[in-house]
Amino acid sequence: MATANKNLKATWVATVTNLDWPSVSSVAITDEAARVSMLPLMQN
Repeated sequence: MATANKNLKATWVATVTNLDWPSVSSVAITDEAARVSMLPLMQN
């Protein structure tokens, strides 16, 4: 029987009380630039 070689990668971003994102409560969740800026942090 062949074994599956699968990796599970996940990221948890806490939006409750702006813990991780958004950095301030006045930032709209639809702010694409804020989400994209977090990607390099998630790749490692």
